[in-house]
Amino acid sequence: LTKSHLNRAPILSEFERAAIDVLEESELVSFYAPNGRFAGFTVPYRHEGEDRNYLPDFVVRLRNDLTLLVEIKGGGGKIHNPDAVPAKAAASKKWCSAVTNVGTYGKWEYCFCDADDAVALKTVLREQLAEHCLGVQALPYRIVNRSSGQPGKDCVPVISLRSIAAGT
Repeated sequence: LTKSHLNRAPILSEFERAAIDVLEESELVSFYAPNGRFAGFTVPYRHEGEDRNYLPDFVVRLRNDLTLLVEIKGGGGKIHNPDAVPAKAAASKKWCSAVTNVGTYGKWEYCFCDADDAVALKTVLREQLAEHCLGVQALPYRIVNRSSGQPGKDCVPVISLRSIAAGT
């Protein structure tokens, strides 16, 4: 993983593997975290009279500073308690709205991606990222912070031709 602070991700399905591929390749994604059981980020919700905790599949920060809670579903996810899906979605939207209204942690939104196969899921996720990143241009390069860049290795030094000529 290159856009995550984690060096690996628990892959519970081919759909989540496809999502990681899209998040890694997308120029609209600044960084993301797979939210497995070890990360433990949960959204509380109530379903069938019981209090429960929902673990979104990914937390994604886009280049426009929007943070997305991303849920990936495929055929298997619908079979496993399909009635809970709307309850989790409603709770996630409410949670994102509440966190956004606090104002301390930026803007948050919920993103639900569903498809019949992993290839279709990639298309759905790309469309969702583009929709949540309206107006943001994809860059043909990576922005390097001045303090972390190494001229000649990962960035181009900004030196005028006169400076180069004067030094020789």
